[in-house]
Amino acid sequence: MDVGRKIVRTLIVVLEGCVVKLKEFEAYLEDRTNLRKDEIVPTEICPSLSQNRTSDGSVEESHFNISLLDNYLVDLELPIGSNFMKIIQKTELKTEYNIICTMINSLSNIDDLYSIYDSIKGCKFVVFKHISPSPLRKDEKKVVDKQFIIDELKELGLIYDEGKSLYDNCLRVLEYRQKLVMDSIVTRFDATIEKTQLVTEELQKTRMIQVLMKELDARKQILEMKLNR
Repeated sequence: MDVGRKIVRTLIVVLEGCVVKLKEFEAYLEDRTNLRKDEIVPTEICPSLSQNRTSDGSVEESHFNISLLDNYLVDLELPIGSNFMKIIQKTELKTEYNIICTMINSLSNIDDLYSIYDSIKGCKFVVFKHISPSPLRKDEKKVVDKQFIIDELKELGLIYDEGKSLYDNCLRVLEYRQKLVMDSIVTRFDATIEKTQLVTEELQKTRMIQVLMKELDARKQILEMKLNR
């Protein structure tokens, strides 16, 4: 790619609730098109969501059938019918694992790593893509309760958005949890990466990159063990 003629930006794509890949593309061209394509599907158009809007436009819901989240469960390789807490936990693990793998794969070009890390830090150029609700399975009796989501949001320092559906508020929980995962990665690796950036002598830089590689690989192995449980 002729970088002199094309402005390249880094985008961490969060697909179906999890960071799955790093994408580089031409800014001001493809990103505008892709971002429009990746708009969240409004849950209001899904017939399997039972909700009523009040006169002020707010949404009245107390629960929804867990089967609406089946697409998330399939993507996360969780058993159909698993509860929302399982989705949160697996999303966090898978998000961190995929970011760590992306960072490891970028170590062959340290400038790429710096670009990726800069995107993670502060969630720059990060887009969270959400899945629309799955078809309703009438035989499934488990539900996602509104109070549980209210409590989860409260724990994250957020307020339940009455203008959004309960399903959309669930996605807010997943999105914010992923942001916290990114923050934890920055906290964990910031000192080592900063030292790597400050070193100017080539041999010292090579050694620092090796140190960073060991730290990333050690974290990757821990996450693999947790994901395989």
